[in-house]
Amino acid sequence: MTLREAQHLVRQRLDGLADRQEQRFLLETLAGMRWATLLAHPETPLTTAQETRLDRWLDERVAGKPIQYVTGEWTFMGLPLCVREGVLIPRDDTETLARTALAIAKASSFRTALDLCCGSGCLGVALAKLGGLRVTCADLSDEAIALTRENLTRNGVQARVVQGDFLDALPDDDPFDLIVCNPPYIPTDGIDALDRNVRAFEPRLALDGGSDGLAFYRRLAADAPRFLCADGFLALEIGFDQGPAVARLFEGWPEGRVIPDLNGNDRVFVARNPTHPSPPLSHHRPEDTCSTNSKD
Repeated sequence: MTLREAQHLVRQRLDGLADRQEQRFLLETLAGMRWATLLAHPETPLTTAQETRLDRWLDERVAGKPIQYVTGEWTFMGLPLCVREGVLIPRDDTETLARTALAIAKASSFRTALDLCCGSGCLGVALAKLGGLRVTCADLSDEAIALTRENLTRNGVQARVVQGDFLDALPDDDPFDLIVCNPPYIPTDGIDALDRNVRAFEPRLALDGGSDGLAFYRRLAADAPRFLCADGFLALEIGFDQGPAVARLFEGWPEGRVIPDLNGNDRVFVARNPTHPSPPLSHHRPEDTCSTNSKD
């Protein structure tokens, strides 16, 4: 089978099940080459192992398994990541959180960050690789901790990795300039209404945000100030309709605001530590951050 024939087979079996981006990604991962190179060499033959893998991948995708779990690969902010069942799939929506966090860190000359509920480590990897931040990644899940370590190594960055229940795993005498978190935020009763493939393959632990989806935001509103530097920022992913509710939970936090994703939906909430109010971000002086005096 040639690459041209493989492309035809993928289109034949996955049209209506996977969009063209997913189809291309499957073929790129299978062949180990970029799309433009693949198109330039359509008569390149697949190895026997590649043909066997393609048949298995197509069967799994037709059965409903997400493409990320099928290939074990995905990209986030242009960075390659390993993806496995048992850990939430990195999504394009979360790139809004990553871009927001990177912009805040740059504007404030931040140096330290916590990726809380790190999952695959996608946010921590992006902050370390693209922002040069000294990162700590924390999660309760064994699978998430193992995958985060793998993705840090794959991208050539280092981070402290801590396992435990939410903020309980961290000392509160070593605060961070920035905390980013993509917590579970689907209401418990809403999980059954999610896409069948999400319900069947993605971990409930990473989805279930309690009866109203806001359980973890309440915990953050109460506990996060102790883990933030005086001028530290909190940046959270939120559900498409959760902006007003989350904003109310963080009432009194300076500079609290909701940021939409590319589709115009609520996606990120950011606010500054309320414990020690400070000047607006535009007037922030880098020397005012506690990380300036921290050890490298």
